[in-house]
Amino acid sequence: MSARPRRIDFREGVDPGRLKDRIDFLEKKMAELLGCLNEVEQRVEDQENEIYSLQEPMQKGARSQRTPLPLNERKQQLKEATRSTEPRSKNSIKRKASNQN
Repeated sequence: MSARPRRIDFREGVDPGRLKDRIDFLEKKMAELLGCLNEVEQRVEDQENEIYSLQEPMQKGARSQRTPLPLNERKQQLKEATRSTEPRSKNSIKRKASNQN
């Protein structure tokens, strides 16, 4: 921990030497804090750039898609895409049979 000068009590009068020491201490602390602030700002900027670089391909992909199909066509395509050629379980065989009836 750094040696911190005592607070200056202006009621006692001001010693120019103590005042100079206090100013030097505060300038040193301010320089440390500015250095920390610059590091944090750089980290934030790096993270923002990383986020934007990850978002760009997703946005470009969304823009390059053709116009969306009407809802009934999308439902039909989804049914066709998820329809399996073979049932997966006995229950699905029963459901498939009951759906066809």
